[in-house]
Amino acid sequence: MADALKQHAATHEVSQMVAREGFGVNYVVEGHLTTPDRRNPKVRVIWAIDRGGDIPRFVSAYPL
Repeated sequence: MADALKQHAATHEVSQMVAREGFGVNYVVEGHLTTPDRRNPKVRVIWAIDRGGDIPRFVSAYPL
């Protein structure tokens, strides 16, 4: 799952950026997530980069 989420972020564009006052920025990425059974659901994945950091961290994912 972790590898699929990283691949999702690498292959889809950021659809929205949301500044979190004093905390950093959330990035919304939407698109199809590659799955072993090839159903490949469309999902929204939220990533965050905390203030002063440069490494994104996974926040949430859910189907669209």
